[in-house]
Amino acid sequence: MNTTSSRIYSKNSLSKIGRKINYLGLKIDSASFNGLRLSTSIILFGILIFINYSYIYAPLFIITYYILFEYILLDMNIVRRRKKLENAAIEFFPLFLLNLSSGRNIKKAIISTCELLEDNYLAKEFNKVINDTTIGKTFEESLKMMTTRVPSEIIVNIIYSILEANKSGNGLNNSINEQIDYLKNIKTNKIINNQKYVPLKMLVVFTIFTMIMISIMVIYKMKF
Repeated sequence: MNTTSSRIYSKNSLSKIGRKINYLGLKIDSASFNGLRLSTSIILFGILIFINYSYIYAPLFIITYYILFEYILLDMNIVRRRKKLENAAIEFFPLFLLNLSSGRNIKKAIISTCELLEDNYLAKEFNKVINDTTIGKTFEESLKMMTTRVPSEIIVNIIYSILEANKSGNGLNNSINEQIDYLKNIKTNKIINNQKYVPLKMLVVFTIFTMIMISIMVIYKMKF
């Protein structure tokens, strides 16, 4: 399966899928994922050819399925994961900076923050970094590995700032605070935009409900 997929798909395609798989931490490689998508498409096509007008519906359905396979299984889940990580970052990094300002080094500040925020989604990712250092990897290597698992450009930028500060000893407050302020602004704008659409959503629900009630009344009068 892997060999066949590697021959069909380009290296760029496999690399792109591989990055998305890393973001989600799935236990599958890109060639196997594409192989699964292709094989299930073929099986579905074999089933659909027995329905009426299969020459029209089967190709349309298979093309749609093939495109949506990656979007639903990978892209949509990556968006959800990115939002969870960025929301968690708003809580995690201010506390990290507070621990850092108390005299701890960067690694100890991360450990302390993770201990205080056990259920924080981002803290769990940093715990993996700490765990990796116990099995032979350096702190810098573990942080770089984390950047391949995080589908947020903002958080990746913060991690690289931490890496640079760990090497040079430069301060982190300004760079991290700027990124966190940016995340807060994004979150605030989303809340405001969602609130703007509340009246419209209510109007749509009211209109649908009214139309249903009118339809029921018309049908009732027609019967009697």
